[in-house]
Amino acid sequence: MHLETIIYTGLLGLQGLVAARSVSNTDAHVSLDARGDLSTRGVDWRGKPKIGLRDITKYRQLRGPHASVQYDSDDVDTKQSEVYLAHTRSIRGWLLLKVYRQEHFLENEVDIYKGLEGKPIAPEFKALVTDGGKVVGILLKFIESAIEPNMPQANICRNKLNALHAQGIVLGEDFKTDNFLVRGNDVWIIDFEESAYASDDDEFEEDSERFECAFGTW
Repeated sequence: MHLETIIYTGLLGLQGLVAARSVSNTDAHVSLDARGDLSTRGVDWRGKPKIGLRDITKYRQLRGPHASVQYDSDDVDTKQSEVYLAHTRSIRGWLLLKVYRQEHFLENEVDIYKGLEGKPIAPEFKALVTDGGKVVGILLKFIESAIEPNMPQANICRNKLNALHAQGIVLGEDFKTDNFLVRGNDVWIIDFEESAYASDDDEFEEDSERFECAFGTW
């Protein structure tokens, strides 16, 4: 899924915010319908704070870098998650809020982030998001001025994918260039809803092949 990106600056004093196609000019509240059939109470991460969805303010839905949203089909109503720029008084700085429709995607992504804790591979995991006692989403550090990579940046993205593989993790079948955020020579990988711990070396090879196809370097 290729999304047309624009640079939207000056948003509440945030410089170089990368948004896409459309950004609301007014604060918007996350639709609670985005939670879909979430029923889990078992998602947890000891040591990470839990923040109520209603305590998170200044939502702005993103449609580009930072918002690598997965789809089960071409029907927008089947999207697995929604991504917002967010802010909360209990955590300093701008955050990325991701709200899930289905619990297994939430559980899977949290599990992968646990394995990447403290490693410079993905944006920093800040908190779990709850609503009505249930975990419905996550908060990540927002990477300012990050862009979707292009062909000349394939090598640094490949190196980051290799670092992910070194942790035993494959990005997964729905592989896109916008799974990577680039700022200068720094790269972060996002969207681990369908990622997994590899069971054999063939899975790493297949993941690398998907990378080359996505970047057109095959």
